[in-house]
Amino acid sequence: MTTTEDRLREATRAAAGTVAQGSAPPLALPDPPRRATGRRPAAPRRWAGWLTPLAAAASVVAVVAGSLAAGQLLSGAAHQRGGSHPGAGTPSAAAVPMAIPKYFVGLVGGVQSQQRRAVVAATATGKTLATVTPPKPFGAFDWVSAAADDHTFVLAAQRWVPISHWRPEPVTFFRLVLTASGQPEGLRKLPIRPERGFISGIALSPDGARLAVAVHGGPPLGSVQDPKIEVFSTATGSERQWVWPGSGWIGLNKPYGQALSWAANGRTLAFQLYSHANYPTVEVRLLDTAEPGSSLRASRLVLVFPHSGRAGWLVDSNALLTPDGSLVVAPITEYHGNSRHPMVHLAITEFSATTGRPVRAVDQWASSAPWITYNLQDVLWTGAGGRVMIVVSLVRHGGASTPTFAIGVQTGRRFEPLPAGVQNWRSVGVPTEIAW
Repeated sequence: MTTTEDRLREATRAAAGTVAQGSAPPLALPDPPRRATGRRPAAPRRWAGWLTPLAAAASVVAVVAGSLAAGQLLSGAAHQRGGSHPGAGTPSAAAVPMAIPKYFVGLVGGVQSQQRRAVVAATATGKTLATVTPPKPFGAFDWVSAAADDHTFVLAAQRWVPISHWRPEPVTFFRLVLTASGQPEGLRKLPIRPERGFISGIALSPDGARLAVAVHGGPPLGSVQDPKIEVFSTATGSERQWVWPGSGWIGLNKPYGQALSWAANGRTLAFQLYSHANYPTVEVRLLDTAEPGSSLRASRLVLVFPHSGRAGWLVDSNALLTPDGSLVVAPITEYHGNSRHPMVHLAITEFSATTGRPVRAVDQWASSAPWITYNLQDVLWTGAGGRVMIVVSLVRHGGASTPTFAIGVQTGRRFEPLPAGVQNWRSVGVPTEIAW
């Protein structure tokens, strides 16, 4: 089992176990956040579960929080997707928009596999083009990220250690370059020092020149003290760090998914933060990596998703910055009622990266069916302005009463499932380790 994921997952379970069922208080909107240097009121120490979105009007020095009003965005949704919705048929290669990347790399083998491999595949057909195994002495790939050229990827590898003989293992980074036909040209070890902390996300800049790594401290197990973001030059290995002073967590609720994303300028980096100073809220922030300084508190707060037992959540999902830097795209779940009489609204929602206000919901579902208790949507890749995205969404099979979920292309309000070979990476409630 790979040590990075296992250690963090155990820490998550331990923290979650301290919360009694039904102990969540009723929704209470917080006072507007203070300046980044000010103190925030203490909040209960509990691991984030369901999270309620607030639209935040953000500036460099302050963010005025207001409710997202997700119900207004979703009020037009029926018991199935609003707008055009194809069936579950497999699209032809000609149906796949040319605007999306031609190739992707996904990790297969599971976190307990002695050889978690990387698979190169074609987006239009789902056909596997090549399989890349970790070089010796490494036993597993843990993370994958892609540049914007559709041919350059970075893989993070570490030694495989059985959980019964667990010990910390450093993580080493490799560049994978594909030919014009999607064949690997081989792995090349990057001149980046091995990472010995707990990685919770990586992101390769669009030009492939910089690698951002979200890291947590070392022992004790599951430490969330002074998390940091490291940005390395992939050519020289030179490094710059930004630290979130105090306790917190950079990443998703679990150690997987895409918690980091770059704007096309290779300067602005979006990240997701669980701040213990205002726990268990999750924040989406923008870091200007060209500015001086080393504190993540200087980053700009765009969105705040505080915890609530009722009104809405951002759950274990990617919140991605569009390449043009104009929008943050995130799947939002709004829950009403109780476990016996639920009403769930789902929407992949685009927020202004300047004001934090919701702009539009492009993939809407509403249902009273009890099977929707997880966030079944996610955003895996987004083009400029969010006009074309690759997402995880729901699909109705003919007259079936219960939709299934699928990876597909979202163009405006239209969702088109990708071929069957791409669906191997889909998973309920678990962000997919796949990179376009």
